[in-house]
Amino acid sequence: MSRLATGTTALVISLATIPMTACGGAGHGAASVPAVAPSAGSGPTSTTLRITIPAKSSTSSSNRHARYVSPATQSVAISFVPTSGTTQTFNQNLTPASNPSCQASLISPTICTLALSVLPGSYTASFVTYDGLLDGSGNPTGNKLSANQNFPVTIVAGAANALNVALQGVPVSVAFLPSIASSLRGSQAAGYTLSVCLEGKAEPVTVLGVDADGNYILGAGAPIPSLRASDTSLVSITPPTTSAPSTFVITSVPNNPSGGALTLTAGVTASTTAPTDSGAPAVTVSIPVTFDQYLCRGYSEIPTPTANAAPGDIVANGNDVWFTEANLTRIGYLASGSSTIVEYSGLSSPPGDIIVGGDGRVWFTEPTADKIGAMVASGPGIGTLTEYAVAAGSYPAGITWDGQDGLGALWFTEKNGGKVGRMTTAGVVTNEFPISGSPYEITNGPDGNQWFVETLSNQIGKITTSGVITMYNVSGHPYGIVGGPGQDYDTVWFTESQTNKIGRIQISTGALSEIPIPTANANPTGINRGADGALWFAEANASQIGRIPDASTPANPLIVEYPVTAASGPRKIVSDSTGTMWFTENTASKIGYMASY
Repeated sequence: MSRLATGTTALVISLATIPMTACGGAGHGAASVPAVAPSAGSGPTSTTLRITIPAKSSTSSSNRHARYVSPATQSVAISFVPTSGTTQTFNQNLTPASNPSCQASLISPTICTLALSVLPGSYTASFVTYDGLLDGSGNPTGNKLSANQNFPVTIVAGAANALNVALQGVPVSVAFLPSIASSLRGSQAAGYTLSVCLEGKAEPVTVLGVDADGNYILGAGAPIPSLRASDTSLVSITPPTTSAPSTFVITSVPNNPSGGALTLTAGVTASTTAPTDSGAPAVTVSIPVTFDQYLCRGYSEIPTPTANAAPGDIVANGNDVWFTEANLTRIGYLASGSSTIVEYSGLSSPPGDIIVGGDGRVWFTEPTADKIGAMVASGPGIGTLTEYAVAAGSYPAGITWDGQDGLGALWFTEKNGGKVGRMTTAGVVTNEFPISGSPYEITNGPDGNQWFVETLSNQIGKITTSGVITMYNVSGHPYGIVGGPGQDYDTVWFTESQTNKIGRIQISTGALSEIPIPTANANPTGINRGADGALWFAEANASQIGRIPDASTPANPLIVEYPVTAASGPRKIVSDSTGTMWFTENTASKIGYMASY
């Protein structure tokens, strides 16, 4: 990744030419001297070329000096083309190890003082720096970092001459850098989201060229930046000022209640001061920006009646919401349209995961009691509890309903027993399939198979109705798992709590892709589909709700994050039939909700 601390600025070469018998004197520009062909009769003139190369630094202020050059510079190719006669070439290595004329210390840049021998006369000079050393034939190697290909030089015999040569940086890519306090959320690769709630807010962004070694190009001779929007009815762009030559200001226009999208095109063009130029082509990058009204919808919270209930899993039954209370032997219930939570007690142990079964009851695991519980979810007898025993010591953890015809079946994981079990809605365990590890969460996949996570062994498993098991290796600690959103019947998605990623497996091919979460150490946990066609997930450590608006972009889809109450520890999330997203706040003992549309 490009880092400002090791940035490039355009190379400035101090070139002093004096007669071999003279020593110094006032300098003047070459442009005032008439062009003359080089003359050997006057003898060569001693020319000193001084190049300063900075050491790599970890401080952002170290790259701002106007005479700094890319820290990656290792050689320079110099040619003096006369109006007539033979071109003179002076290729030089620019590292202390390769050239005794270059010196460096721990606290100062590398300084190369090169002695050249040039005939008096007029020339068109070319200067090009590279990140590789000269080869055995004296030719430069590696990537071109900066250049000036048509610089007029006149060397006058018997006189002191001085000139400064500013080399233009050679960009190979563009960096689009929002300010630290920017409301733009996302990344250059995946695109950004901007809230429509921030109409009229100025969003400063910096556009810089990036050289072949990943350094930003800054200073005199840096590429000229540009930024334009595909839809000027949504944003206005203020161009840079003299004091901030690479900074644009993006302002979203007022009265944009419907959101929308546009594309920003950021570019850099190598600077040119006629007749000189670097010969580098212009570089552009397209950056998608969407206006997300969800960022300002806000969220609400409802505390659990019992303090320190630690709500864990959550499920929607139509517009009713049911959840487990991990610190208690209770199930919580919130009727549609109500803000009053009802708690049903009587469980044999604190509950784990919860789902709605084919019989309309809510089903949940009771891990430490080795039981599966079911509770009437509506009508007369709501809250009536029935418990079904499973294998002793099995620790049932995750549970799902397979959605098959009729009442279907319930599938559950036996974390300590190393099995996946199948149970009818009458509470009869019909199968237990051995698993090599410790299965935890489980979901009904879009392919009709059951998919589960093995958190400790870093695997995702698939089990068919006949018990055939396929395992997939992932990066680290998968936790929640769900089938793809909308009409996506070929993917399962899961959170990776340890590696801070969202994972995706394409069912038809088994291909794995993983998307880093923007916030470090977010600890993603539960993940679910929203009625809006997006994927939503909880970030337990970051106290945020994450959203992937377009999961159809497999390589690197955009992730948007919505902060909730600090240190609230959101754990699981679900959508009701209206599109409201409900989530448990485990640490805060609250149920939160926000609109998905």
